[in-house]
Amino acid sequence: MAAPRAPRQSDVAAGLASRPRSGTLAVRLLMLVAAAALPLLLLGMWTLWDEYWTQRATAERQLVEQARSLGRLVDGEFDRTVSALGILAHSASLSRGDLGDFATEMLAARATLADHDLQPKTDIRIRLLDTEGRLLRDTGLLDGSIPAATQRGIPAALAAIRTGKPQVSDLIVGPFTRTPFVVAIVPVPRSGSAQRGASPAAGGLGANIPAPTLRAILAEAALPRGAVASLHDRQGRTVAQSAPDATATGEPLPAAVAKAAGGADAGLLPDTVLGRANDPLRIAFARAEESGFVIQVAVPERTFLAPLHEGLFRSAMIGMAAMVLVLLLSLAVAQGIVSAFGRVPDLVRAGARAPHPTFPRTGLREADELADALIRSEMELHRLNQELELRVAREVEARDEANVRAARAERLQALGQLAAGIAHDINNVLQAIQGGAALIERHPGNQATVKRLAGLISEAVARGSSVTRRLLAFGRQGRLRVESVSVEELLLTLSDLLRPAIGPGIALEIAPTNGLPPVRTDKGQLETVLVNLASNGRDAMPDGGRLEIAATLDHVLEGMPAPVPLSLGRYVCLRITDTGSGMDAATLARAVEPFFTTKPIDKGAGLGLSMAKGFAEQSGGNLLIESAPNRGTTVRLWLPVAV
Repeated sequence: MAAPRAPRQSDVAAGLASRPRSGTLAVRLLMLVAAAALPLLLLGMWTLWDEYWTQRATAERQLVEQARSLGRLVDGEFDRTVSALGILAHSASLSRGDLGDFATEMLAARATLADHDLQPKTDIRIRLLDTEGRLLRDTGLLDGSIPAATQRGIPAALAAIRTGKPQVSDLIVGPFTRTPFVVAIVPVPRSGSAQRGASPAAGGLGANIPAPTLRAILAEAALPRGAVASLHDRQGRTVAQSAPDATATGEPLPAAVAKAAGGADAGLLPDTVLGRANDPLRIAFARAEESGFVIQVAVPERTFLAPLHEGLFRSAMIGMAAMVLVLLLSLAVAQGIVSAFGRVPDLVRAGARAPHPTFPRTGLREADELADALIRSEMELHRLNQELELRVAREVEARDEANVRAARAERLQALGQLAAGIAHDINNVLQAIQGGAALIERHPGNQATVKRLAGLISEAVARGSSVTRRLLAFGRQGRLRVESVSVEELLLTLSDLLRPAIGPGIALEIAPTNGLPPVRTDKGQLETVLVNLASNGRDAMPDGGRLEIAATLDHVLEGMPAPVPLSLGRYVCLRITDTGSGMDAATLARAVEPFFTTKPIDKGAGLGLSMAKGFAEQSGGNLLIESAPNRGTTVRLWLPVAV
């Protein structure tokens, strides 16, 4: 057969020219910067949007709380009037029926109520009513006389007299002066014992609270710019509002507010309501706890949202400025990296051609390391070329010596079979080491994982040194290093090494072993046996399959049959099952014989199962193999529980 032709320089050049162009380092760095900046940008946008809605919710809660506060102020004004009337209702002159002296006390009480920063002094009137609500005395009449024609009292007065509890009327508009006001009424207690079935009160005392007084209370509140607060009675009519707009008195409460106030004590309308100028309004409402009046606070939508939009815009500008600054810094760093790596080829050529090795610097450690490595590679390649001719001459001489050794090899065939079996075990150890090293390469930055895998590799090396002891164990001549071994920890340790060793086409399943007691055995030899059994299962599944390792607690009691000879006691049974080709009855009968194997000579010498059985028996347990053609193989290994 002709030797393969060495590639010519023109072929190499043509191959390099035909390969697809790769992206430059500068482009990759820009993509990296963009990939890092995009999540930050999205996070910043989401943060701004979340902060906007948080501040908006806070502003809405503050608007509702202002409506509640105004409700408490209105109830406070009603309570102030009711308290003054309550004191007057218990007057001694009224109890003895001296209405002349009582009229003087009514004027004094009127002066007390009028002594208020917000109270228009000329609008306060106190009235004394009988049980039918008819007027008996009125401070509005200068001489205190009773009018010639009296009318039946208002519903609130009749309710106070009937129930004996203070009442606050809805909006009342004076028939002559057209002045809007509400009336606070308290019952006048009866003197002595009341007749059965009679009203619990002897009459009523009422005082009007003018709408301007209530408007002043609303106007004194620190409302948002452009906001208007309004007070509405229990029928939904407007009593007063903070803006000096007399035409609003008596107007009904907006339907949306009335509907919302009917189902909640306070809140914010979910949708805007058009105002008189067709401008959208944000409306908060609250119902006064004592009087039941409704307070409405309306703010133009544009005014309400203006500070929120200003804060959002300001935060967005600050975030954009920070992002631009970060991008500029990133681009500057990327340019420095590209420049450093761009100088590497020239530095390598200059360093390799120098009479003495030189290692110029780029200013970037990674680029310097790359240049140093390439210079050393160039120097090593030159040295290897010089050694190649010498090695060719030595190979010719070695070929002649190989012919002589070939005859001697036949005499060592038997020894070679034994060595092949040992090499099979050593190969399993090397596979475990290779698997651990591969995992370390995949997780170099995880110190805990690297440390654990380094320990596993050290243990695999220790298993390699136990080959001699295992051979002695097979012949029942070696000594076991017996110790208490946790099966759960052992299987967890082996799982990371077995997965890469058995290959990607085989699914490794290790059943949970929680609560199993430790076993008494040699840990290193047990690990080697499990690795050998897993390797046998792998070899039986060249087209892939499933390898399962499980462990259970078995009890061997007197009179109870056991699948294999075992002494009485407790054992942990390790079960290794594969879905491979299986064994027929003849092969199964000889499976544990030394040097019996169905594999090629370079795949093992047939010592794995025989040494596993010898190890199990020397540990005080036993081994059982179950298999059938095309049904896989199950190996059970019993080990005694540590005392």
